[in-house]
Amino acid sequence: MSKYSESVDSQMSSTAFYKLVDKEGGFGSPYDARDAAEIVFRTLRDLMTTEAADRIKDELPDDGKDSLKSIWQDTNPLVNWLSRVRPPMDIKDKSFLFRIQQEAGLAPDVTSTQAVLAVFKALKQTLSEAGAKEVKTVLSGSVQQLWDQA
Repeated sequence: MSKYSESVDSQMSSTAFYKLVDKEGGFGSPYDARDAAEIVFRTLRDLMTTEAADRIKDELPDDGKDSLKSIWQDTNPLVNWLSRVRPPMDIKDKSFLFRIQQEAGLAPDVTSTQAVLAVFKALKQTLSEAGAKEVKTVLSGSVQQLWDQA
């Protein structure tokens, strides 16, 4: 158990998380919201040390096949492994948003900014205050502003 998770009073279910992301981001389905969340999580995790990513993972619910914990770890076993063995990446804010646009399979009417803001809003509601601060520390520029706005 993470040292942060002890301060979380209640945890949002994965289903509620995807529904919130869908509503906030205008995805059209919780399944599309889940897919976008996985790419946002992957990009966030790439900015973190393995230890920091593990602390965030420990705060996320593990309530089934598509749990937040499982998509944080990444459903692609190779990507999961790579994220654990390489150092944190230096992804600038424009590259962060571009990566979401390219990898998340967003509908034409959903921007990467919308997607990231929706995932950030739901993630902030899921994490403890300390976990949310840890995520913020790895963000820069306009992506950090999106975190603050969420």
